[in-house]
Amino acid sequence: MLTMGQAAKLVSVGKAALGRAIKSGKISAKKNAIGGWEIDPADLFRVNPASAETVSDNNSIKRNEAPANAPTETAILMARLDVEIDWLKAQMEQVKKMRKQLVHMKLQSEKWQDEAQTEQRLLTDRQPQWGGWFGFGKAI
Repeated sequence: MLTMGQAAKLVSVGKAALGRAIKSGKISAKKNAIGGWEIDPADLFRVNPASAETVSDNNSIKRNEAPANAPTETAILMARLDVEIDWLKAQMEQVKKMRKQLVHMKLQSEKWQDEAQTEQRLLTDRQPQWGGWFGFGKAI
């Protein structure tokens, strides 16, 4: 069990904030014989998971040390991230090209449609067929 001060140091939060969390029921704690709070570390870390410190079995506070291979893992992750970023940039360029092609194709389609309508109008004679005088010599 942790005291209020130890718990506050572990999660980098003030005692007042922990007190409010206890009173609101977010963190469960018990009062000890002298009136202080005893906080279960598991419950504390359930509410505040992103802490850089851990508690050992004898309630002493130890800071986590970075693993020896952390720089290597970081470099690997950064390289993977760079590859992903490059891939995304290539995909975005491809999308831009496809959008330009789509606009060009739409313009071509509209142009061809206008030409087809113009040719259709030319093929269709819309003037009425009048014959000669008095209907003689009527065109077929």
